[in-house]
Amino acid sequence: MLLRIFKTSQPISWILIILIISALRTLLFTLFYNESYIIDNTSLTSSFTQQFSISLPWVSHYVSLLIILFSGFFFNKITQNINLFKGIHSLIVLFFGLLLSFNPENLVLTPFLISIPFSLYSLNLLLTQSKGNVSLQDVFNASFSIGISTLIYFPAIVLIPISLTSLAYLNQAQWRSFLITFIGFLTPFLFSDTIIYSLILNQPLFYNTWTSNISTLNLTNYGSFYASTTLLGLLLIQLLVYLKAASKSIIKIRKSLYLMFYYLIIGVLMAGFLTTNHPNLINLIVFPGAIVLTEFQVEAKKWWLKDLLFLGLLAAFGLSYLGI
Repeated sequence: MLLRIFKTSQPISWILIILIISALRTLLFTLFYNESYIIDNTSLTSSFTQQFSISLPWVSHYVSLLIILFSGFFFNKITQNINLFKGIHSLIVLFFGLLLSFNPENLVLTPFLISIPFSLYSLNLLLTQSKGNVSLQDVFNASFSIGISTLIYFPAIVLIPISLTSLAYLNQAQWRSFLITFIGFLTPFLFSDTIIYSLILNQPLFYNTWTSNISTLNLTNYGSFYASTTLLGLLLIQLLVYLKAASKSIIKIRKSLYLMFYYLIIGVLMAGFLTTNHPNLINLIVFPGAIVLTEFQVEAKKWWLKDLLFLGLLAAFGLSYLGI
């Protein structure tokens, strides 16, 4: 019942989405944000985003809002193109915006937010390929885009195993597609390292970036314990309805939903092996997480359960901002 208004294609629902996300992020930024959340993750854009957020915090905040809204509607278009959900509605934009506001550091422009449009572009190319008709150009463009995303924000590398799984599972591609995936992914790093080495810039090479971002398993990498545990528990409960809906869908949609399930599992596992510069579970699972939350609201029959779990998501939100 709480989210019923967002399950229509009426313009009012889209307007409300923009207003809710904008008002929520502005309120959270006003009440909670401080410069201690700006973390140097040695990415390609970290120096720029740090200085921008410190010098012009409100401008950085509103730029981040524009990126989130643009990415949310782009994400919605991707899911509509493959008919991932029943009907046309704005629920996924709402959940996408909420998840991207889950961590205080994402209230301003960060390397992660800059990488999102590139990640979504690659995800769009991967999901819209039809079985037996894989375009090698699209495979290269998707992996090249993932390479750029990883240069900007290292954890975006999670999309490489997802792209390989997509080629094998969704499209049953030939070996050339897998080879091109690695070539496309490494190409941005080749150019980047060449420029850094030639001009003697104060930036880490790809090898150093890799070694500085991967660590042994550390549970503290998941961020606030109760917030992360609550969020994962909510997703686990909703996965029951999600997987049931996936099993009843046509083959193309079923495989896409299962791919997002694999994405969720890989993202949760990878979060534990990142260095403490990236204690953001949400950043690794924002795409599949938003899809799971949306599919549950579309498919679940009991309105009280849908409302209860949505309120649980808001509670996890509060725990995250309280740092517990």
